[in-house]
Amino acid sequence: MAEHPVLGRLVVQAKHTTTAAKVGSPVLYQLNGTAGPVHRADLAAVITNGRLTRDAQVWGERHRIYWVDRDRLRQWAEHGVPLQGLLRLAGRAGRRGPRGLLRAGRARAGG
Repeated sequence: MAEHPVLGRLVVQAKHTTTAAKVGSPVLYQLNGTAGPVHRADLAAVITNGRLTRDAQVWGERHRIYWVDRDRLRQWAEHGVPLQGLLRLAGRAGRRGPRGLLRAGRARAGG
């Protein structure tokens, strides 16, 4: 969990995967079930060294669960792109939706 002066409280679920493994929808279900009610998060994100399944990506978009996959981690490591940029949140702070989550552009895998 982290606090950002503009974006608010961010809760992150980190997932280390083995070669060619993907993070599935159940990880996002779990994060969604605890981020708001338990941690009072404004934003929730999954960060993985792997990829997300297509179902997880679609479900995450629908429920505003953001993610950083291996391609986005590479952008951070090689080019210094900050988390706010990786999640495409720049300039969208303060528009709160249901359950206090920010309404922002959804992170898309590989985009």
